[in-house]
Amino acid sequence: MSRKHLCGDSILHWWWVLTAAHCFRRTLLDMAVVNVTVVMGTRTFSNIHSERKQVQKVIIHKYYKPPQLDSDLSLLLLATPVQFSNFKMPVCLQEEERTWDWCWMAQWVTTNGYE
Repeated sequence: MSRKHLCGDSILHWWWVLTAAHCFRRTLLDMAVVNVTVVMGTRTFSNIHSERKQVQKVIIHKYYKPPQLDSDLSLLLLATPVQFSNFKMPVCLQEEERTWDWCWMAQWVTTNGYE
């Protein structure tokens, strides 16, 4: 099976990774979730500090409707937990509970459609 880089992600927790929903718009139609792997701890596939994790479940935001990029979020449930290290850490989230009416996030998608 060939490996193909699809998208970046952010580690949220030992079991959860956040990425964009558009990463899976065609992919899940063509492959089973068991073929989705997250590579973390590196910017290359061959780095000795990298860790590969199989994805157990993909949850796409219920309001994501391509080609719009509103609600372009998906959560990946990993099959095994991440082992945190100097190369793999979760994003820093606010510890105290808060509620907002609006939330914005910035991301780099592309400069030429989905290519």
